[in-house]
Amino acid sequence: MKRSLFDVCVALILSTLFFSSCSIIEKSSVHAFDDGYYRVSTDSFQNKKLYVSINEDEIIGHSINHQPSYEEEPAFHLTLNRPGQTTGKVSFRKSSLDIDISSVLLKYRPSVYGLPAQLTTDFNLALYGGWRKDVYRIYYETSPAGTKKLKQNHRGFDVGLFAGAGNTLVSPFSTRSVVTDEYNGLILQSGIAGFLETGFASFGLAYGFDHLTGPNGKDWIYRRKSWLGFMIGIALN
Repeated sequence: MKRSLFDVCVALILSTLFFSSCSIIEKSSVHAFDDGYYRVSTDSFQNKKLYVSINEDEIIGHSINHQPSYEEEPAFHLTLNRPGQTTGKVSFRKSSLDIDISSVLLKYRPSVYGLPAQLTTDFNLALYGGWRKDVYRIYYETSPAGTKKLKQNHRGFDVGLFAGAGNTLVSPFSTRSVVTDEYNGLILQSGIAGFLETGFASFGLAYGFDHLTGPNGKDWIYRRKSWLGFMIGIALN
């Protein structure tokens, strides 16, 4: 009875994560290039910490030795779409804590007990937390005709831990014939992952373990066995 109640509680948590992620997917990435503190590098200086204000027409960097004041001369000022004012790249770097709703889209389970390796796509969700670095670059690209066009790109990456729940097929194959029928069992998953940012979502690789709940957990061939996976994450913070 206690085990059944535990499974129900985990299933409710999994459902909550699922419906939360649906609303999050409707929003754009929160890792956009917005006002904040950055390490800025230009042709004039390198890796200087500034408070950066960003709008459609210009980017302004203020010294953080004291409270930023918009009445003083900024440490850095870039007016967009004026190719003549800069010849090199301007980069903005920041570090932050990243919290995502994530899912392992594919799991590769190596061969065990002489049985073939498996590639699974079972439904699962997890909460991920990691340390993130973002790099935004602005530069002008010269065409063969000699005209210059403003270019911006963004790269983000992070590494952290995840934990969550999902389902898996429990069958004669996965229990070495201890189970004669098939059913979907509840698993708890955890591990480490690394992500790359693509603008809307994060994609990454994971190394993890699954624990099958219920009476057949001890018979499951993947008990205490690791897997490699491909993950997707939607940012929460």
